Amino acid sequence: DTQGFDLGLQTLETGTDARVFLGSTDPAKAILLQSSTNTMDQVISGVTIDLNATNEEPIELTISRDTTAFEAAVNEFVTAFNGIIQRIDDQSKYDQATKRKGVLLGDGTVQSIRQNLFSAVQDDGTGLTGTFKYLTQVGIGFSDGKLSLNRDRFRAALEEDFDAVKDIFSARVQETGSEFQPIQGLQGASVKISQDDRGFTKLGVVGALEEIIKDYVDSIDGSLTKRSEAITSQIEFTDSPRFNAI
Repeated sequence: DTQGFDLGLQTLETGTDARVFLGSTDPAKAILLQSSTNTMDQVISGVTIDLNATNEEPIELTISRDTTAFEAAVNEFVTAFNGIIQRIDDQSKYDQATKRKGVLLGDGTVQSIRQNLFSAVQDDGTGLTGTFKYLTQVGIGFSDGKLSLNRDRFRAALEEDFDAVKDIFSARVQETGSEFQPIQGLQGASVKISQDDRGFTKLGVVGALEEIIKDYVDSIDGSLTKRSEAITSQIEFTDSPRFNAI
């Protein structure tokens, strides 16, 4: 709005919508797509098309899945797993040269955690129905006691069945149904089941690892939680006047 003043402005070129013919080089047979910008994001679900220049010749559009982020996340998972195992081993070993004992040497709970972690990454998860069910099938296995990623095998598996590979890592579907479970031996009596206590109809490796850790560190009945509480109680007892009077 120039408020009635003549600013000498001129329209050099009138803007028009971007137009693309899809499906045929013959405009009469093709589908005309229009956009007020040079970006089209509603033509193909999940795909954004940037129109950078005009062209009279037909252009072939090839769409492929970008798996770079997925592969990076899997590599981080492998590194994190090895880091946890290394820390457990460092604190559980006996150094013959220095005669130094790890603070967790002979600790049954820690060794149980280690064993369960190894079992989880070698298991086939729960309810997986795709082409792949084991990490070893998609290029992730053990070498010299450490988890390793074969990138070529992993990429080939993604090409063959992306969803199956994704499910190995991220599948997590809990059981549905009544939130109350009957108490055996007590007719008409039932107990309410919390969401966390429901089982899984589908669970991948990462989910299985999370459930294992939860079993140990759960704030109410986790094994490590109970052990920590027992040690704390023992310390409090030894510091009490009653103990010192004995």
